[in-house]
Amino acid sequence: MKAIIAAILLFFTVAIFGQGLQSISFSPDIPVFSADAGRPLYFKVETSPDDSLLHYQWMKDGKAAGSSNDLYCSYEYPGEHRLECVVSDGESSSEKRWLVSVRPCGDFGVKPGRISLRYGDPNPFSQENIIELQLDSPQHVEINVLDQQQQHVRQLFVGYLTPATYHLFWHGTDDRGTLKENGIYHLTAKSDQDTTGVTEKFLYMR
Repeated sequence: MKAIIAAILLFFTVAIFGQGLQSISFSPDIPVFSADAGRPLYFKVETSPDDSLLHYQWMKDGKAAGSSNDLYCSYEYPGEHRLECVVSDGESSSEKRWLVSVRPCGDFGVKPGRISLRYGDPNPFSQENIIELQLDSPQHVEINVLDQQQQHVRQLFVGYLTPATYHLFWHGTDDRGTLKENGIYHLTAKSDQDTTGVTEKFLYMR
């Protein structure tokens, strides 16, 4: 009887902790981006199901910065800065790291509530296309790659972003990871504030 009870407790322990770490997501899910000095940034960890037994540890440039599932922070000095979040259930853990390039406080060069999008570098490209996205206000953003017929190819990002400059990457694949044919592709970005959005074209040649 004791063995049965112990097995049941072990099953529920694994179920609770395992589900929390298996269905964890970090926001923003973009590892490298730029921001103005002193501008507030928002980071969040989401788990499904929501598990209050998980432990969160945020490290900002190697120093403890928080212990909840989200973090508001800013960087006062220009330069390269690091942020890390470790989520643990006591037996296993999952972590996310961000590299934040902080520049002196200044104008983003973006109209309020609008998106600035650079089609990428290099153009044309064969292996990796680097895309730069600028926001001057908090927005819910969706970025997609379309083909010449305006058919969906790949969703690069969808989610909430704070004001910053973000860098995303496209490697010439669709949502299933299949390499696409050579040709002209369209990069589109829209947000809840900028519903018209912006579109840029680039050439893919592998």
